[in-house]
Amino acid sequence: MEVEEPQKEGEAGEKEEVKKLTEEEKKYVKVYPIYINKNVKYEKGRKINLELCVEKPDSLQILRVCKELLGLTCILQPNSHPKDWEKMGRVLVQIKDKEGKLIKEEIKNSKKYLII
Repeated sequence: MEVEEPQKEGEAGEKEEVKKLTEEEKKYVKVYPIYINKNVKYEKGRKINLELCVEKPDSLQILRVCKELLGLTCILQPNSHPKDWEKMGRVLVQIKDKEGKLIKEEIKNSKKYLII
């Protein structure tokens, strides 16, 4: 007697589509408030040292800082971080121009944006 294993989602003869980043999306980094929240442990999603973090950050504050102080192009989205699903909002910060060159040479990755 043969026993069938339960099918995983997406195995019913159809391939699951893996979302690949478009060239436009590669020009942005995602910044969630959890990344700079002083009250969140590193294991739970914080990305930088406590000394550089703030209490109860929100996506609007991040957007304002990136746009007004750093002069960067930003997009506010209603998405939430998987480890902080109750708090909505993330900011996409543009790091590359149309030619694919870094906008600010001193900031090469998302962690550098968080520290500023």
